[in-house]
Amino acid sequence: MQARQAMQARQAMQARQAMQARQAVQARQAVQARQAVQARQAMQASQAMQARQAMQARQAMQARQTMQARQAVQARQAVQARQEGAPDHAGAPGRAGAPGGAGAPG
Repeated sequence: MQARQAMQARQAMQARQAMQARQAVQARQAVQARQAVQARQAMQASQAMQARQAMQARQAMQARQTMQARQAVQARQAVQARQEGAPDHAGAPGRAGAPGGAGAPG
């Protein structure tokens, strides 16, 4: 009878140890899964932020280029207007009239 009790006690202990080991594994897996999810979320957030920053930088660059192009066009137009308008402003030199013919001898 003592042998049977000893065997039952050993089986109960083994069952308890097996259950504890299983629970420890499950707890560890749960922690790892949670950490993996958090890491993935952090990475996605970081990527989203980087993408947003890249887009903003691209937009700012495009806006700057557009502004520079507009300024260049305006400057070119101003130069052309000055070049074309200069003679008008200064007054184009009048062409000298043909000298009057000598009066026919009387």
